[in-house]
Amino acid sequence: MVFYKTCVVFCLAFSIPFVGRAGVANRAIYDADEYMYYGIYNSERNPLYVGVNDLTAGSPYQYHFNFAAVQFNLAGLSAGGTSYLQLSLMRFRVPGPVVPNSPPSYTYATSGYSFDLKVVALGDAFSEAGNFSDSDLKEWYTNNLWNRPTVGIMNFNSAGLVALDVSSAVDAWLANPASNFGFGLVGVSSDTQGLTAQFYSSEYTLSSSNAPALIQAATQNSVLIDSWMTAKGFSGDSSLAEDPDHDGLSNLMEFFLGRDPLVPDSTGAIASSVQNNQLVIQFSRRAEVNLGISWEVRTSDSLSQPVDSWPPIQTTEGVMVNGLIPCTARISISADKPKQFLRVVVRKSS
Repeated sequence: MVFYKTCVVFCLAFSIPFVGRAGVANRAIYDADEYMYYGIYNSERNPLYVGVNDLTAGSPYQYHFNFAAVQFNLAGLSAGGTSYLQLSLMRFRVPGPVVPNSPPSYTYATSGYSFDLKVVALGDAFSEAGNFSDSDLKEWYTNNLWNRPTVGIMNFNSAGLVALDVSSAVDAWLANPASNFGFGLVGVSSDTQGLTAQFYSSEYTLSSSNAPALIQAATQNSVLIDSWMTAKGFSGDSSLAEDPDHDGLSNLMEFFLGRDPLVPDSTGAIASSVQNNQLVIQFSRRAEVNLGISWEVRTSDSLSQPVDSWPPIQTTEGVMVNGLIPCTARISISADKPKQFLRVVVRKSS
């Protein structure tokens, strides 16, 4: 706990859709979104906004949607392997009722909607410094994203990680590296008109469990947490909420922090402090790629709000030491908020 009417709390949750594989994992070297009509590029640390393609004349959403581009370095990947594009949905942005002469209104949700994302191998380079005119952008999008062959469709119906087999595209890039312009992302359907999906980007979150990743599977083994549970004698996801060593850390949190759930020792697991008028938490997490979990740090000024309504904040990561990556999250202490809370949220894949 931290004094000054500011504190840290911890949380665990379950059932996040995810398809994970062990092997080589490359993080995105570039990702950006683009609002089709106005040519507005995403700024640093923003999530990726992706809407449903609408080029239909007369539609209220014609050319009013976002698409995104994600590019990866292919180092360490080999032809013939099974490669997966992994994305993490942060939340849905849901349009509210249209009020004449008023700006658009939105609500946000982490579940309860369905969004189908089209993934293509881009036909040309895209850059948020491209400075396209509206007409040039529409031509580029049509030729190099929308009319390109579909690599696959990713379905999202709740926040969390989803992966898609993109082996064909990766093999083509390995054969001709100059053709690696990355993946283009755009929605093809949703159950609500005007729905936008917000994905974690490499700029928005430095948490590697949420950033876009290109993973080449070495095997089809189950995710690491399942093997860990078996080795520790745990059975069923409900056991992850238990604390058999009574040290205040659930089994899921023990796994995430790289600790032994059967040895009572929570000292320094998650350290909190006030530094330069900022609330700071620091912890070290497991460094393996294929954990079978996702995580983030969220903040709120009220514990009565459901965790999904707490906005996530950026987490910075240091250099791995003994298989653990040090992480730091911080928020400024606000005089108009008598209470502020930080929550480390760890979720197991379904």
